[in-house]
Amino acid sequence: MVLRAVTFDPAAFAATVRTAVLGVSRALVERRPELARRFMTDAALATLQAQVEALVSQDASEHRDGLLVTDVNVQRASSDAAGEEAVARVGLSAENYVVNSAGVVLAGFREISMWHEDWTFVRKVDPASDAAAAAQCPLCGAPYQLDDDGRCVYCHAPMPGRPTDWLVSSIARVFTPPAPGQDDVDQQGGLVKQVAPGAFLASGTRAIFGTPVQDTPLDPFFDDRAGADVAHISPTPVDVDPAAGAGVEAIKAHDPAFSPADVIAQARETVNLLEAARSALDPGRARALLNDATYAAEVERADQARAAGRNTLRAYLEVTGARLSVAATNASWDEVVVTVATRAAEHVIDLRSGALVSGSDELVARAEDVMLVRSAAARTDPLRTPDSSLCPACLAAFAVDAAGNCLACRRHVTGGEFGWVAAGVRISDLGAPSPVTRPSHD
Repeated sequence: MVLRAVTFDPAAFAATVRTAVLGVSRALVERRPELARRFMTDAALATLQAQVEALVSQDASEHRDGLLVTDVNVQRASSDAAGEEAVARVGLSAENYVVNSAGVVLAGFREISMWHEDWTFVRKVDPASDAAAAAQCPLCGAPYQLDDDGRCVYCHAPMPGRPTDWLVSSIARVFTPPAPGQDDVDQQGGLVKQVAPGAFLASGTRAIFGTPVQDTPLDPFFDDRAGADVAHISPTPVDVDPAAGAGVEAIKAHDPAFSPADVIAQARETVNLLEAARSALDPGRARALLNDATYAAEVERADQARAAGRNTLRAYLEVTGARLSVAATNASWDEVVVTVATRAAEHVIDLRSGALVSGSDELVARAEDVMLVRSAAARTDPLRTPDSSLCPACLAAFAVDAAGNCLACRRHVTGGEFGWVAAGVRISDLGAPSPVTRPSHD
């Protein structure tokens, strides 16, 4: 079956996935499954409720401190007369552990780890019989309108998800069996811990994550096993401020393959990866995306946090939108500013005890200006792919040292010589962004 192209936008679906992942995770962490009702089918919600009840019965809670959704890849999709189904492989990063009221860690690890989960979503085709029900609260009959906790704004009852929306039907943590003699090391090539939170719970209570699935190669967008028709997928909309239009055309004049979509995607990736690096106090995680001055500032930030014994995290970070706000070029440099809209819970963590010093799980919206620069002599590869894990100079696996040199070809690649790098990230005032600091090649 081919997923109906007219109703499926991969970019919109990925945004839906991120919102659902963060919403369900919040419900689990707060032990309030009703918060996830709008994201899940009845069967999946019942499983989440059972997991929360098991935690409560053991006076325990699951933590996902500093949770980030690092990537979303649509694995497969299908449709039939009854509805549509899509599976997304979701990359996550957090301190994921289960602790009881005495502070004893029962499962997981109080350190940043990364792992993948397969999230299956379903929705009904839009028959007339569903349209009316989807437009109003099933309890009070008022128009379907939710507050931040997923409750009807009129009667304040927890609202179920509409059958015509994408709803989570199952979740499975991806598991890669360790090589012989490596039973005690992290899974997924050092990314996922072998003992996962929830493993101590009684059989069946952890079914919200399902039976761990065997890892399979990540296919771009869809795989042929699902019969998805990639050619008919609608393009991702690109948000460009009209004021940036002239700058975009000026860059295209010497680089016809330049696309605003590329820099918008890189800015979103920079925000996510930079927050993961800050949460782990490991600026090296984001080194390849940062110019030298910005990386040095991040190293100083991490050093200051360690000295103070406290780190500021943005938990449950969600990128809700991105717009190309500024574009400019001159004889030496191309410059763009992408304003990235985010929501997150502000946490200050004591590094010695792991305790929350201040902050709450209330999601706070803010905008950040990501300033990207490159040499005006750099050119966009017209045969580029979405894969940003290759060195722009030699196309080897992209890994750089602290000085910004590719480990394979030893060329300096973080000065904008070959492609876009972040020259700064700051909270946006939604006005004119501050001038971009040009990077040095030295």
